[in-house]
Amino acid sequence: MKTLTLLLLLCLSAGAPAATVYKWTDAAGGVHYGERPPAGQAQELRVPDHKPGKVVTPADRQKETQRLLDAIDKERQEKDKQAAAAAKEQAKRDEQCQQARRSAALYGMGGRIFDIDPQGERRYLSDAEIEQKRAAAQREVEKWCR
Repeated sequence: MKTLTLLLLLCLSAGAPAATVYKWTDAAGGVHYGERPPAGQAQELRVPDHKPGKVVTPADRQKETQRLLDAIDKERQEKDKQAAAAAKEQAKRDEQCQQARRSAALYGMGGRIFDIDPQGERRYLSDAEIEQKRAAAQREVEKWCR
């Protein structure tokens, strides 16, 4: 992002003709800018054309620079928001995975297992009920622990 800002500032300050600038994301998720994109998907960015003879005032340059910086900041905020949402979702998945593993371990260790009925009393599960609950817990592990 700093590279793009620097490149655009140089173009604006030099009054150079419009240049084609490309933006692309590499396989590792890094964002890059340049005049020659790699083969594949790249987004072409519009750089304002400053014609010879057109007077560009410092205020115009400052407005354009601020607009670009605002766009970069907005993009960064959106990425941060997406990353926070992804982290929250992953934390939820991790918690569900741990709970599913505990249930699977409980039903897999054997022995007598009980539930508490609506009257608050223990009701021991039959072997068939334990097997059903063990299978259900294993499905939950497969669902949440990918």
